[in-house]
Amino acid sequence: MNRVIVSLPEEYLEKIDEVAATEHRSRSELIREALREYLTSHAQDETEKRLEAARIMDEARKKSGSGKVSGAEIISRWRYRLAK
Repeated sequence: MNRVIVSLPEEYLEKIDEVAATEHRSRSELIREALREYLTSHAQDETEKRLEAARIMDEARKKSGSGKVSGAEIISRWRYRLAK
């Protein structure tokens, strides 16, 4: 396993130590778990955004067949919905 040196504010380190002691785990275990949960959550958020973008594009393609939706409008809608 590789090592990484990270600078943390003192109050973070104190809280990490408190939780680690309460759960009878090391700092490293606690930080690895927190990072694993963050990365999993981030990946899910990105997947949801991509699925929503695909849905919006499909919807726009159906409407643009009639010439009622421009490419700029499709992109504008996509950005608006992802910003929510």
